[in-house]
Amino acid sequence: MVRTLLILAVATVSVFQAPLAQAQPAPTAAPEETEPGIPVTDPLVISKCGTCHVKDDKGNLSRISWERSTPEGWEEAIKRMVRLNGLKITGPFHCQISGGLSRLGA
Repeated sequence: MVRTLLILAVATVSVFQAPLAQAQPAPTAAPEETEPGIPVTDPLVISKCGTCHVKDDKGNLSRISWERSTPEGWEEAIKRMVRLNGLKITGPFHCQISGGLSRLGA
């Protein structure tokens, strides 16, 4: 009896999982693959961010050229890069870079 219930439970789960696995959408492509990015031309941004964010032949920096944010949002991103990735930057440059990033596409 217990064995029959166990087999029935496994069969029921298998029947309901198969349609769910087929119904899941395919992963979407990264923005870098589907949308044109905005080239980064600010020399300070390129010198400080280009060490980790690779520049392509169109002047786009990986990830950065597809992001939009306010100066405050970029300041937080820069603080995160300092904290997590060891970015070395001083106060005046911090403001210049966040301003340069927020003007992308403007």
